[in-house]
Amino acid sequence: MIICEPVCKAEQHVPVNAAMIKKLTESQSKVVLLMCACSHWEALKKVLSSDIQSRIVHYSIDTIPSSDDWKGWWASFKLLFCIKKLKHINKERLVFLSTTTGILGLNHPFLKEYITSCVFHMVLARVDGYVSKNPFRAWFSLHNTLLRFHSKHCKIIVLEEHVLSNLTHVMPHLKSITQCVLHPLPIASATLINEKKLNDENKIICFPGGFTFDKGANLFCDLGELNNGTMKLVVAGKLNNTFLMNDKEYLFFIPPAKESLSRREFSDIVNDSDFLFLGHNPSLYKWIASGVYIDALVYEKPIIAKRSAFFESEFSKYGEFGFLFDDIEELNEWLLNPKLSAHYKLFKENIKKAKSGRELKFSAAMDKLNDIYSSNVKIK
Repeated sequence: MIICEPVCKAEQHVPVNAAMIKKLTESQSKVVLLMCACSHWEALKKVLSSDIQSRIVHYSIDTIPSSDDWKGWWASFKLLFCIKKLKHINKERLVFLSTTTGILGLNHPFLKEYITSCVFHMVLARVDGYVSKNPFRAWFSLHNTLLRFHSKHCKIIVLEEHVLSNLTHVMPHLKSITQCVLHPLPIASATLINEKKLNDENKIICFPGGFTFDKGANLFCDLGELNNGTMKLVVAGKLNNTFLMNDKEYLFFIPPAKESLSRREFSDIVNDSDFLFLGHNPSLYKWIASGVYIDALVYEKPIIAKRSAFFESEFSKYGEFGFLFDDIEELNEWLLNPKLSAHYKLFKENIKKAKSGRELKFSAAMDKLNDIYSSNVKIK
């Protein structure tokens, strides 16, 4: 088997990549070839066990751009050509942990002898984006590439059920070759979960990740202005240069950082909080999985989230573990409810159900993929 991470370097996507690599290598009796940047491999080794590492041979590559243009496609072509030179075994398995439009578009003509899986992350958000009226540029777009795509030996992998539904609605012809493998929880680590009880007089609300408009930074500022002193607002992330604070740092017990936080710094802030604030525009995660939502499950923190079909679905499966709001005034009133602390324990219990449910679904989906490839039967 060949596993290739063509886009990520350093700590990018390490949690999801490590979990998938672990599951893929466990099913193999032979050594796995992992192609990725040296910096990414170093980050992965901090998470993967020595047993998993012993099953892997690392092959260093330079990362490639994910742009939908001839440069992105040319970089993808050179990578695929490199893969073909390394291995040329009929029906060899090939897994791309991240996928560019070029990799997908060139898969059928250049990788016919492989049974391939292509995992989509951020790039899938371009599927319903602007397509140039210039026919040459339009040909390289993700939208048009997916319209042309017809390979029977390649499986498209998305990381959330709502992404699968959205994609197959727009591209019905992809339904038979598209599968959901739920965004995995990070491999078990030394992360300590704070089992603190909710203090009605001193609630700590945390904004995790980059402090941007799309992720609801403006809404978090609005909540700060409504705060009557019963809440501490903290930010576990870096201030985005495009978001203007307008001297509102005073609203936060811990304001947005000027530099990126280390994972330890992020963990310390999140772990000491009572709720995670996920004020993302619902359209932002139409095509991608939410990493900060996974963080909420990992640290077992109830969420405060902008209402969306995704979060409504999660609550319907596992029970409520927080609050879905339509406007900040409604949220502020909910946070001031004196009965909130009585429900906090139930929120925590439902989060544990969500963690267990997602882990089981991830494992089952990966087993399904492994069954396909272990039988050496091409995808129909």
